[in-house]
Amino acid sequence: MTMAQIQDIMENKAMVDQREREVLNVSKSILELNSLFKDVASLVVDQGTVLDRIDYNIEQTSIRMKSALGSVQKAEQYQRKNRKMHLIFILSCVVLVLLFLILLTKS
Repeated sequence: MTMAQIQDIMENKAMVDQREREVLNVSKSILELNSLFKDVASLVVDQGTVLDRIDYNIEQTSIRMKSALGSVQKAEQYQRKNRKMHLIFILSCVVLVLLFLILLTKS
C-alpha cells in the first residue's frame, strides 16, 4: 500500500467515525423527541380527564341549581299562603273581639 492509499483509508475512517457520531446524535435526538411525545400524550390524557370532570361538575351544578330554584319557588308559595292564613286568623280574632264587645254592650 502506498502512502496515498493509507491516507485515503484514514480520511475515510475519520469520515465514517464522524458520520457514526452524527448518527448517534440523531438517534439520541429521536429518543428525546419520542420521550417528549410520550410526555405530551400523557398530559393530553390527564387534561382530558380533568376537562371531563369539570364538564360533569358543571352539569351537576346546573341540575342542582334547577332543583334549588324549584325549592325556593315552593318556599315562596308556602310563605304567601302562610301570610294569608295569619291575616285571616288576625281578622277572625278582631271579628270575635268585636262581636264579644257588641254582646257586652247590649247586655
